[in-house]
Amino acid sequence: MAKFDGFVDVSQVLRAGIYLLCHRGQVVYVGKSKSMYSRIYTHRNQWNNAKRGKAGPAWLPNSVKGILFDEVHIQSCMLEECDRLEAAAIARFQPKYNTLLKPSPNFNRHTKLPDLVINGIRVPLGPAIASAPALVRRF
Repeated sequence: MAKFDGFVDVSQVLRAGIYLLCHRGQVVYVGKSKSMYSRIYTHRNQWNNAKRGKAGPAWLPNSVKGILFDEVHIQSCMLEECDRLEAAAIARFQPKYNTLLKPSPNFNRHTKLPDLVINGIRVPLGPAIASAPALVRRF
């Protein structure tokens, strides 16, 4: 991979994975997508449209006019692992705008989830999700 002085490689945002939208240091939404770039763009665009009074996409609840965020954190992964990683992140961060996958009040978010193993690489879930090693995509 080429290195370009003064530039940061953000290619992972073009892949499948999960993302955290944060506002003032707090995770407000956890999402997943085949292409994180386009989904994150949709979130940003929806916030701007809501300010102008335009209707939102069908997947966004009517009570939410848009999600205000000032930070984005991503974790690329294999497409088939997105659901599990998203559920683990929602359980850990309990974001304000996730409603469908929010755990019940009796769920202990500190419960250790089983490790995920992909091609011999162990990826810890639960409390250690933010420090999990980056997955290598094989072509």
